[in-house]
Amino acid sequence: MATMSERLDELLLNTAYSDAIQSSGLSAEAYYLQNTWNDDLLDGNAPGPDEILQALAGLDSSELISVVSSLDISQLEELDTVEGFDLGETLASFDPILLTELGIFDKMSDDINFFQGIFGPDQMLAMLGGSGNKLADIVHGMDASNLEFLDGAEGFDLGATLAGLDPNMLGDFMSGWDGDELQFLDGLAGFDLGATLTEFDPEMIASMMGSWDDPSAISFLGELDDFDLGAMLNGMPDNLKGEMLGQMDGSVLAGLGDLSGDFDLTTFVADAGDFLPKGFDLNTAMNDGGTGGFFDLISGGISSINIGNMFM
Repeated sequence: MATMSERLDELLLNTAYSDAIQSSGLSAEAYYLQNTWNDDLLDGNAPGPDEILQALAGLDSSELISVVSSLDISQLEELDTVEGFDLGETLASFDPILLTELGIFDKMSDDINFFQGIFGPDQMLAMLGGSGNKLADIVHGMDASNLEFLDGAEGFDLGATLAGLDPNMLGDFMSGWDGDELQFLDGLAGFDLGATLTEFDPEMIASMMGSWDDPSAISFLGELDDFDLGAMLNGMPDNLKGEMLGQMDGSVLAGLGDLSGDFDLTTFVADAGDFLPKGFDLNTAMNDGGTGGFFDLISGGISSINIGNMFM
């Protein structure tokens, strides 16, 4: 196993590699970590952990940010194994605005469980507070265990925070959750799921349910004592019924068919009538899924909402 110095000496014999370092404006160590280290890991040519740690320690702050932000999740996992280097502390020390520009929060959206593993709940909360318009994507992708982890942050009341959200934002979060997450919400002190759903307008209910791909969410809401999902659906305008049905995953449509009470899926489909997607067939949709597109029609989602301070 070569040392960092030996490996760089070898690489710098290649004029193209040397020119690339000079063009990048990075030090040789930073360029190596950003562009070559992963390939060397795969080939078994990488310097040892102590060498990597020493190289990281020698980077200035801008180079360190550049290196960390350039790595994918598998590379970040490898970096996190370097003894003596705390990836969570390093990321938490960076300017959140810069992290947003460099795509760290996009990575967090893609693999929230990895970042939960490197942050404590207080650090995660601080990171989310700085994630700006990436916050919706990140929270949307959380499961019940992630929400429970976040609720463990010192001095933070997740239930009260969610209860104080704009309904459109909360509905967007809930559109990414299934029955486990909704059950977790229902158990939070300071948050009344049934009352919250009752306050949602039909458009938000249609948008939320049209985004689900797991029937457990339908099943859970159908069993809530303080919310009548069937009555909400029966009172929905026909145009929203059609658009929601066209978007729905087949398994979720089947879940609607299993609702008890005075809700009847066949009647619901008939009410939708001309607002259904062309060629819509309930049996086919239940087997193959919906046609898609509804959420894009709802006022552009929540992209225009300023949510940067939600968790601050």
